[in-house]
Amino acid sequence: MNERRPDPDALLRMLKDDEKTVDAGVLKIFLGMCAGVGKTYAMLEAAQRAKDAGIDVVVGVVETHGRWETEKLLDGLEVIPRKSVEHRGSSHADMDVDAILARRPQLVLVDELAHTNPTGWRHRRRYQDIDELLDNGINVYSTLNVQHLESRADDVERITGVAVRERVPDSVLAKASEVEVIDITPAELLQRLSEGKVYAKDRSIVALQNFFRKGNLVALREMALRTTAERVDTDLRSYRQRYGIEEMWPSAQSYLVAIGPTPHATRLVRWTCKVAQEHGARWVAAIVRRPGALSESQERHLQSAVSLVEELGGEIDWIDDDDVVNGLLTAAHRRNAVTIVVGKPRRGGLFSFVTGAGIVSRLIARADGIDVSVVAADDGESDDAKPKASGSYPMLIQSGPLAYVLTIATSVVMIGIGLLLLPTIGYQAVGMILLLYVSILPVLAPRGPVLVTAVLTAGAWDLLFIPPRFTLTIGRLEDQLTFTLYFITALTSTWLATRIRRREQVIRRREQRTEQLYALATDVNASSAVADIVDAIVQRTQQLLDADVAIIVRPDGAQDSDIQMYGSFTPDAKEYAVAMWVYDHSRSAGSGTETLPFATARYVPMSVNDRCVGVIGFRPRTSRTRSFEDPGVIERVVRQAAWSFERMRLNDSVSRVRQAEESERLARTIMNAVSHELRTPMASILGSASTLEEVVGDNLSDTQRQLVHDIRSSAERLDDLVTDLLDMARIDAGKVEVTQQPIDIRETLDASLGDFLPLKDGRKLFVEIDPPSPPDIQTDATIIRQVVRNLVGNAIDHTPPGTAVSITVAVRLEALAITIDDDGPGIDPTELANIFDRFVRGPRSTGSGLGLSIVRGLVEALNGRIVAGRSPMGGARFTVTIPLAPQ
Repeated sequence: MNERRPDPDALLRMLKDDEKTVDAGVLKIFLGMCAGVGKTYAMLEAAQRAKDAGIDVVVGVVETHGRWETEKLLDGLEVIPRKSVEHRGSSHADMDVDAILARRPQLVLVDELAHTNPTGWRHRRRYQDIDELLDNGINVYSTLNVQHLESRADDVERITGVAVRERVPDSVLAKASEVEVIDITPAELLQRLSEGKVYAKDRSIVALQNFFRKGNLVALREMALRTTAERVDTDLRSYRQRYGIEEMWPSAQSYLVAIGPTPHATRLVRWTCKVAQEHGARWVAAIVRRPGALSESQERHLQSAVSLVEELGGEIDWIDDDDVVNGLLTAAHRRNAVTIVVGKPRRGGLFSFVTGAGIVSRLIARADGIDVSVVAADDGESDDAKPKASGSYPMLIQSGPLAYVLTIATSVVMIGIGLLLLPTIGYQAVGMILLLYVSILPVLAPRGPVLVTAVLTAGAWDLLFIPPRFTLTIGRLEDQLTFTLYFITALTSTWLATRIRRREQVIRRREQRTEQLYALATDVNASSAVADIVDAIVQRTQQLLDADVAIIVRPDGAQDSDIQMYGSFTPDAKEYAVAMWVYDHSRSAGSGTETLPFATARYVPMSVNDRCVGVIGFRPRTSRTRSFEDPGVIERVVRQAAWSFERMRLNDSVSRVRQAEESERLARTIMNAVSHELRTPMASILGSASTLEEVVGDNLSDTQRQLVHDIRSSAERLDDLVTDLLDMARIDAGKVEVTQQPIDIRETLDASLGDFLPLKDGRKLFVEIDPPSPPDIQTDATIIRQVVRNLVGNAIDHTPPGTAVSITVAVRLEALAITIDDDGPGIDPTELANIFDRFVRGPRSTGSGLGLSIVRGLVEALNGRIVAGRSPMGGARFTVTIPLAPQ
């Protein structure tokens, strides 16, 4: 009855892992605290050893950073050439995944696992390239710094003050078959840095003053070692589960505290947490869930202990077992805990086999290889706080009156049958028949009626059957033993029958919970509407927890008035306030918690990727509902609900994006068609108007001449709009042609400004080029001309007459910077955020609102950037920075 069975969930996880790894490659990660510890060097050394062992090794990508000792280890290794991709006129080279797949080596080296691939690559991140290689059965060696792990990035930023941009999910580390930590002391790393073995001298000085401070390195080193230790501990538990090893391996100190529905459970939790922190050990709380209902005070004590465990950052392991000792040992072996912490029993004596004293004694006797720490309860607990014994004879409480009536009536019938058979078979045979009846009865009746029946039949056999009859005297030893057997049989049979019933209840409840959770997952995943998801959650939660459900969802950017509420009950004003607190703080509150416990329901945040998408409330349907006994069930329900609503939100977002893209595509198609159709008649109108002005202008009256002038001006503005629309369509389609060639920036500026000369309305134009005689630069002259023309035209259009416009050009080795200032009214600070968006126009503008958007598109086509701001002259400033290609 007490043998430990394998955890079915653990077996299922191992089977799934085995299925995934049958044909997949093996990943080995060389983990370090930061750059410069020797990860790449260690990886190349391992690759050379593998090559010497006859393994086919190739180099996918290895960054040597100019270190000759690292480059030397590449000798003899086949290097797959990197692939180049053109993006907006620039060439980017990186690992060629397709070439590696075609080559199909046994092992490939892929440095810098957290690297972000260039734009245009198949995968955005390098670890996704590694996933593809592993899926195709290719083994991979890679390197990783601990600060790039998603779970560590925030801690690293708090310690070093440096934000980590390139992050990889912790699941990448978890899927690695082997993790090798490359560790050196901070002093050694600082020495390498000062010698220029990590970065160049100028970068080393900056690094020593920022990221590579000794305190930062000590913290990062501890983080790397702790991450590796956690990984090793996980591997050890998996190994023991896989091979069914029950013997404890005390490889690291870990505590398992047994808590139950008693008032001193919180003391046990605090004691265990304190001792675990002092020893730097892991700790977990175990709750053995037995059949039967808990009293209100017991549920309160248990929930207080559970809340304290969660508050202190501990884990909770719920075990369904009718035997507390067996359940605790199962949890200890599952968690590889080397110490079990239990409370000191308060009483012993005759009934110690069913009390705490018996549990502790049996636990110590059976805990082979596991230490047992017995912690005394607080002496100061009041009598009201102590657990009340529900009677030394709980069987009397569990048995209803009907059971007593039926068993007594049946006993009377059996005694009557015995009296009829007495002359024929004798009193001893009648005693055996009654004893057989008493031994069978526990299968059909509870303990109380069975014991009453044993007393009744034994007394009747003594009084009515044993000679001398109608007396309580038992003369023969054999009869005395048979009389005693009635009670021994009744006690042992009822104890065994009760154990079997409890075990059956545990198994049945576990199966029902598993079936309901599976049905919940199936129903919500198959639902395509919010109403169907809500119906599934409400129905399954009522079956799982016997509780009503309220679901509160706030769409992105919605106000309080737009909050959506679903479920089988509607929270009142106070309950709604609790739910909103949970939403704002992403913490559980309400009934059964230490926060806002006055609420009638318990409210839990529905979180997805650390973002709260809503709140779900659970309200017990009856006072005896055990809704909050197992937070694991609540957690699974909440997780399913959260991901279901997140899936619906993402589906809506995708649908809206598709509609917007389709609308934009349609609008772009219409604009292109209209623009092209307008081009020919506009050219005809402009030509005719120009001809009228030039040929017969002198013969026209003033009114006619003004009309011709208005026709020509309007046609020119319309022609500019058509040109802008076509340019915008070209930019959106990515069809901006970039021609890199040597140009004279002064000649390019002159060509750009020619359209504005001579200046009118008293305007002034200043041009400054640094250096005064700049060398030719490698860029696209046509784009530069259009950018300058549009920006200068924008300055003239948005400033009053007499305004000065200044153009400053700085030619440097690596970049070209063009700054255009004016002394006009400037840009409203509220408009800076969207000034480059299309169709955004200033208050004095008469244009299309496309000019600056076109400029940004053209600048980005050259991999440059444009920034708007306030000019020292008092007006607007636009600064364009364009990287220059080497000549």
